[in-house]
Amino acid sequence: MPTDWDRPLEKPIIRKDGTAIVTLRDAANYLLKLPKAKQSDPLVQSITRTLIDAAEGRTSMQMAQAAATLAMIEPAKKQTKVAKKNKAPA
Repeated sequence: MPTDWDRPLEKPIIRKDGTAIVTLRDAANYLLKLPKAKQSDPLVQSITRTLIDAAEGRTSMQMAQAAATLAMIEPAKKQTKVAKKNKAPA
């Protein structure tokens, strides 16, 4: 089955650094730049599988949009939880 990594997301995702995630390729490249430990996280693996399925036409772009959006926000949430947990008491 042919893959189309240049399929556009339904709505671009603007990251905190100002860069835009516009296509499946952009989202996949973002995931590939994550640390290896993060890439092995089951959630990230599920997101990756959803992007692959969308590129191969096996799932909808709505699912890919949701997965890509989750990929962009999930690390920030976990970092916030870790920061709060490690914060020294006043």
